[in-house]
Amino acid sequence: MKIKVSNKEKLSSVIEQVEARARVRCISVEDIETAVKHIEKRLSAVLFKKDWVGLTFSVSPHSGQVPNSYKGTPEATKFKLERLASGWVVVDVSRGYMESVYINSFGMKAKADALVDFVCSNRYWN
Repeated sequence: MKIKVSNKEKLSSVIEQVEARARVRCISVEDIETAVKHIEKRLSAVLFKKDWVGLTFSVSPHSGQVPNSYKGTPEATKFKLERLASGWVVVDVSRGYMESVYINSFGMKAKADALVDFVCSNRYWN
């Protein structure tokens, strides 16, 4: 599944299917848009926009610690974002155990290593 963030109708229908019986710790399309803005703000400080392609982020808007007195494992809705050349897409929406972190990144280390290799391999620097 790859749904553009701008396609609000399709995102809403997928979220409704995933949260069919859920009543708490649910998400909306606005949560996805907020996460994209937050990620873009952080990425623009360290990378050029062309270098964002291929990065993946797992977002859990209802993150945090739950007290031990809860006596259970709370579930929350979370989603994965991927940056393509055409823009941000949602690649997964699921319901599962609540994460302790709001945003997890995947591919940042590989992207950073590739950029370092490129800079170091440039004959200008040698």
